Amino acid sequence: MKGIGGDSTKITTILALVLSVMIAVIPPLGYLVISYQAQAAILETKAEALAYFATKIINENPELWKYEHHRLDEVLSTRLLPGKKTGHSIIFPNGSVIASNLIKPEAPVITRSHDLYDAGMVVARIDVSMSMRSVLIKSLLLCILGLAAGSASFVILKIFPLRALAQAVKSLSESEERFRAITETAVDGIIVMDNQGRITYWNSAAEKMFGYTQQEAVGKELHFFLAPREYHEEVMKDFERFRTTGEGLIIGKTVKLSAIRKNGTEFKIEFSASAVKIKNEWHAVGLVHDITQRKRIESELYSSQQMLQLVLDNIPQRVFWKDRKSSYLGCNKSCSLEAGLKDPSEIIGKNDFELSWKENAEIYHADDKSVMETNTSRINYEEPLKLSDGAMLWVRTSKVPLHDKEGNVIGVLGTFEDISAQKQSERKLAELYDEIKNEAEISRSLFHLVETLNTSLDEKELVKNVLNLTPQYLGFDRLGILIYDEELRGFTFAGGYGFSPFEENMLMAKTFKEDNIPAINKFVRGEPIIIDNAKDGEFISKEIAHALNLGSVVLSPISFRARIGGVIAGEYRNPKIYAKDVALLKGLADGLGIALQNSKLYKESNERLMELSNKIETIKTMAQLDREILSNIDKAGILRAATALTSRVIPCERAAVLFKEGDNFRIISEWGMGEFQNKTYDIKRSHFGIINQRRSSLFIPNLSEDKIDCLYHKEQIAIGIKSSLIIPLISKGDVIGILDIGSTYYGRLTPAHLTTAEQIASQITVALENARLYEDVQQLLINTITTLASAIDAKSPWTKGHSERVTKYAIEIAKEMGLKDKEINHIKLCGLLHDIGKIGTYDMLLDKEDKLTDAERELVQKHTEKGAEILKPIKQLQDVILGVLYHHERYDGKGYPEGLRGEDIPLCARILSVADTFDSMTADRPYRPSPGKEFAIEELKRCSGTQFDPKIVDIFMKILSKE
Repeated sequence: MKGIGGDSTKITTILALVLSVMIAVIPPLGYLVISYQAQAAILETKAEALAYFATKIINENPELWKYEHHRLDEVLSTRLLPGKKTGHSIIFPNGSVIASNLIKPEAPVITRSHDLYDAGMVVARIDVSMSMRSVLIKSLLLCILGLAAGSASFVILKIFPLRALAQAVKSLSESEERFRAITETAVDGIIVMDNQGRITYWNSAAEKMFGYTQQEAVGKELHFFLAPREYHEEVMKDFERFRTTGEGLIIGKTVKLSAIRKNGTEFKIEFSASAVKIKNEWHAVGLVHDITQRKRIESELYSSQQMLQLVLDNIPQRVFWKDRKSSYLGCNKSCSLEAGLKDPSEIIGKNDFELSWKENAEIYHADDKSVMETNTSRINYEEPLKLSDGAMLWVRTSKVPLHDKEGNVIGVLGTFEDISAQKQSERKLAELYDEIKNEAEISRSLFHLVETLNTSLDEKELVKNVLNLTPQYLGFDRLGILIYDEELRGFTFAGGYGFSPFEENMLMAKTFKEDNIPAINKFVRGEPIIIDNAKDGEFISKEIAHALNLGSVVLSPISFRARIGGVIAGEYRNPKIYAKDVALLKGLADGLGIALQNSKLYKESNERLMELSNKIETIKTMAQLDREILSNIDKAGILRAATALTSRVIPCERAAVLFKEGDNFRIISEWGMGEFQNKTYDIKRSHFGIINQRRSSLFIPNLSEDKIDCLYHKEQIAIGIKSSLIIPLISKGDVIGILDIGSTYYGRLTPAHLTTAEQIASQITVALENARLYEDVQQLLINTITTLASAIDAKSPWTKGHSERVTKYAIEIAKEMGLKDKEINHIKLCGLLHDIGKIGTYDMLLDKEDKLTDAERELVQKHTEKGAEILKPIKQLQDVILGVLYHHERYDGKGYPEGLRGEDIPLCARILSVADTFDSMTADRPYRPSPGKEFAIEELKRCSGTQFDPKIVDIFMKILSKE
C-alpha cells in the first residue's frame, strides 16, 4: 500500500510538477501563439480590404500616383476598420514609403502586407502594422502566476488559455462584422471568388441586382451570372491563367458586360476586378455597377441630340458654332449647303477661308473676335455675302458668345438668313414711295373733305359744309354743285364759290335740263369728264358756257340710287388741269352722293317712322278704347272714355258726344276746349239735320268758309275751333247721336282721320247698345226679385212690405257709407231677397201669437240656409247669397247659422242686420204690438258692438236723425 501510496505520491508529484510546468509554460506560450495568429488574421483582413479600396481608387484615377499622394494619405487615415491602432503604409517596390497614416505601433510589431496592382502589374504594397507589447506582457504574467499557483492552479491553468482564445475569436468576429458592414452598405455589388472561380462572398447590393440571395449565389461559378453563355468556356480558360499568375483579361480593368437576373432578363453592368493573394492562392474581388439607367439616359441623350440636329436642319436660318479660333464646331444642314458642303459634319475643323464665302472671311473673323473679346452679342445686323460662283447675297446675321460652366467664353454661336429678296422688295418699295405719298396726300385731303359729310343729314347743311372746306384742298377757281329736283324734274343750283352775285342769281333761277348739260348722258361708270374748252358745246350748252364764260372744266357725277342725282363742276381760268384736283373732285362727288342719299333716306325714314308711330298709337288707342267702352255698362263712363281717348288718335283740341232728343241734340259728354255740357241745339239750324238725313259723316276743313247757318259751330268758332269732323252714331238704322271732333288748326284734320273717327263712333254705338241691353236685363231682374219679395211678404199680413222697407234702409246706409253704384245695387238685391228662405217656413209659425218653442225657433232660423240653397243654382245671384245667408250673424259671434264675428261677417250682411232688426222692431207682430221707433233706436244703440257693427249703427243713427 505504502509502495503504491509512494508511487501514487510520486506520480502525483510528477503530475503536479508537470502540470505546474505546463501551467507556467504552456498557457503563456499558447496565449502568445494564439494571440499572434489572431492579430495576424486581423491584419491580413485589413490589408486585403485596404488593398481593394486602394486598387479601386487607383483604377478610377490613373493619375493618382503622380499627383495626388495626399489622397492616399487621406484613404489610409480613414478608420475603415475601427479597433486598436494600426499603422498603414504604401511602399513602392524600391522600399520608399509614398503614403502613411502616421501611426507608429510600439515594439515589438507584427506586420502584414498586400500587393497593389495596376493593369495586372504589382506597383506597390500596403503594410499594416500592430504592436504585440500587450500580448507579451500578458504572457509573462501568466508564467509568473503559473509558477506560484502550482498544482492548485489546475483549474485556473485550464481557464486562462480558453479566455485568451475566446478573446481572439471575438476580435476576429468583430473584424468580420466591420468588413460586412462596409460591404453590405455599398451601392455597388461586391463579389469575392476563390481560386476555383467559385463565389465566396455576395453582398446585399448584388442580391438586389441579380435577384439571388447570398445562400443561392455562394458556391456558384461567376460565369453562371454572365451573358451570353457561349462565352463561358472562354472565361473559364482565362481563369486558369488567373489562378496561376493573378492576371486575366479583366483584372485591373473596368469592362461593360451583360448579366442575367434570376428571372432570366439581361441587363448591362460595369465590372471591375482585382486580384488578391490569400494564403498563397489568388482570389478575385469584383465590383459590379448596374448601368441600365445610365444606358437609358445615354440613349435618350443620343435621341435628344438627333432631335436637336433635326430641328436645326429644319429651321430656315443658317446656324453655326465656332471655337475661340473661329474654327467651325458644327452647323445645320442649310448652313453646310450654303458653304458648298454636302453634310454638316464636313464643316467641323474648317474656317471661313476654306468655304464658299472666303472673300468675306476677314470680315467674319473680325466679327467673331469682337463678339468673343467683348463678351457682347451682335443681333440682326446686315452684311453682304459673296459666294464662290460670284453670286452676291445680303444676309441678316446674329452672333452671341458661348460660355462654359465657369462663364468663360469658349466660342461663338451664330445665325444668318438670306434677305436678298427683302432688299429687292425694299428697293421696289422705295420706288413706289413717291407715288404712295402723293396718293396718301390725296387720300388725306379727301378724308377731310368727306369727313365734313358726316356732320349733318340736312341737304342744305351738307352742301354748305362742303363749299366751306373745298377751297382749302382743290385748286379750282370756281366750283358749283347741281342737285336733281324731283318736282321740277331738272337740276337746280345748290351752291358754289367763285361766282359773281349776278352769276349766282342766274344759276339759282334756272332749272337745268339734260339739253343744258349733255354730259349727264355721257358719264361712264361714274368717272369724271375733263373738258379742255367748255365753249365748244359738247358737254355743256354753249349758252351756259358763254353766259358764265367757262374755260377748262371738270364734271363729276353725284350718283345715288343707281342714277345721277347731281353734278359737281370745277373750273379753271387757265387751261391746265391738275390730276390731283380731278381725283379729289371724283372722291368728293362719290362721298356727297352717299351723304345726299343718306339725307334722303333719313328724311324718308323719319316720315315713315312718324307715320308708323301714329298707326301704332292709333291701334293701341283703339284697342284701349275697345277695352274701356265695351267693358263699361255705364253710359256716362262709356262717353267719358270715348271722348278722352279720341284725342290720342286724332289731333284735336275738342271732342263731344251729342244725343238726339226729339228735334234737338243735347251735349252729353265733352273733352277739351269749351264747356257746353247739357246744352241743346235745334236739328234744323245745324249740320246735324244733314247728318240725320244722310246718315253719313261730314268733314269741314274750314268752318269759317262754311255756308250752313249752324249755331253749334258758330259757338265752336268763337272758342277757336277752325275745322271739324262730324260722325253720326247709328243704332238699328237710326241716328241716335253725333260724335263731333274739332281742331284749332287749318288742315290738321284729314280724310284719314275721318275714317278713324268713324271707327270710334261705331265702337261707341256698340257700347251704348250693350249698356242699354244690360240696363234692360238688370231692370227685369229687379222687377222679378221685387215681385218675388212681395210674394214672400204676402204670406203673412204681419210681414207685408218688410223686404222693401229693409231694402230702402240698407240702400240709405250704403249711400251714406259712400259705396259705389255697383255695391249699392248688390245690397239692393240682398235686401229684396234676404227672407227668400221663408218660402219653406210654415205660415202658422209666422202668424203664431204665442212664444215659439225651441224646435220652432230652430225651424224658423233655417230660413237663411234655405234662402242660400234656393239662390245657389242662379248664376246671376251668386253674390247675393252672402247677404241672405249671414244677415242674422251677430257682431260678437253669437248669431247663426255659422257664428261669424266682427268683420268676418260680409259687409252687406252687417248692413242688412241693422236694417232688418230696425224694421222688425217698428212693425206689429202677432205676438206683440210695435214698441215704437224710439225704443227701436235705443235698442240698436244698446246692442251696438255686440249684435250689430257699431260703425253701421252710427251711420244709421245719422240717417234717422235727418228724417
